[in-house]
Amino acid sequence: MNANEAKTLTRDVEAAVVPVGTKVTLQKGETAYITQSLGGSYTVVVNGNMFRIADKDADALGLEVQAKPAAAPAGPVTQEGLEKQV
Repeated sequence: MNANEAKTLTRDVEAAVVPVGTKVTLQKGETAYITQSLGGSYTVVVNGNMFRIADKDADALGLEVQAKPAAAPAGPVTQEGLEKQV
């Protein structure tokens, strides 16, 4: 992904205003410039304002949603349990 890559939103998407965190809805068809991708979430600029789009909504930017890593098992891991995971 290039810095300040322009993407057209493919659907309405909830985003948080940076830095205050107020939730807003960005509209389908708006141009969003991706300025940062960190931990699967995206910081974008739309109409001169900065927003954070969550990783679960990456498809609105035309990007693939990243799969979450599997949760670690609770409690100690046994040899048998480790072999099953492998």
